[in-house]
Amino acid sequence: MKKLLMILGVLMLLSSCSTYYYSTLSSSEGVAEKDDFGDFVYENDSVKVVYSFFGYNLPIHITVINNSDQPLYVDWQRSALIIDDVATNYKQNKLTFDGNISANTLNYNRNFSSTDGSFNGSISLPDGVSFIPPKSRTDHTPMTLGDFSFDRIPKKSFTKVKFARENLAPSKINTMRFAEFNSPLKFRSYLTLYSGSLDPEKGKPFVLDQQFYISEVMKSAEIKPEEVYGYSNKRGDFFYYKKTKGSGFGAVMGTIAVCAACIAIDAAIPDAEEY
Repeated sequence: MKKLLMILGVLMLLSSCSTYYYSTLSSSEGVAEKDDFGDFVYENDSVKVVYSFFGYNLPIHITVINNSDQPLYVDWQRSALIIDDVATNYKQNKLTFDGNISANTLNYNRNFSSTDGSFNGSISLPDGVSFIPPKSRTDHTPMTLGDFSFDRIPKKSFTKVKFARENLAPSKINTMRFAEFNSPLKFRSYLTLYSGSLDPEKGKPFVLDQQFYISEVMKSAEIKPEEVYGYSNKRGDFFYYKKTKGSGFGAVMGTIAVCAACIAIDAAIPDAEEY
């Protein structure tokens, strides 16, 4: 009995609980449209720009394709990610960032609730100007957002929605959907491009300004990323975040405490064969 108590105590403290948050992005203002793969695409006769956010912690992945017979330039110094009207230049070599997200939600039962979150981290950014020869492309992942405080969204804000798991029986998952006005995160990508030459008097500068927002968040501790359609199909409008509790220093110290407690129990309670 005493050995069982010790084993159970250690396992309980060492075990960590991970919760996954699966998010879908949408777009409203701007010129890009979502394709069948979830990518956000803008295209004309001279250029094609593709945004994909697939992956962990919302990577910003930008593909620029030169469809023309003239050189094309992307000026990262005059391009930026914009959150809450604060622009983060794509050109800088490295910087740190932090901010807050908030939303007011009118639930189906007409109760009003507030949601707050935060994000922070470091950003590694490309430098200078990208030169794209005719009929070629360039790919950049200039930054990754992350450390979203989705766990601060009130549990009552989620509703159970039927969910089709990849290669498994359907189940229900906690889901919250947003319109643009109450989304927990909205951001814009502002790109400055030049066709033909970087000289404004010779080239043709033009700007692509696209807005994105989180339109859905799904929360689950049981459903792993590989069971989610957006992950297994690498959709460009899908990203995920994992929140882990009960690991690290606190778990180690807790384990020491449990072991000490088990030793005390062992000393106080004799084995059955001692009777």
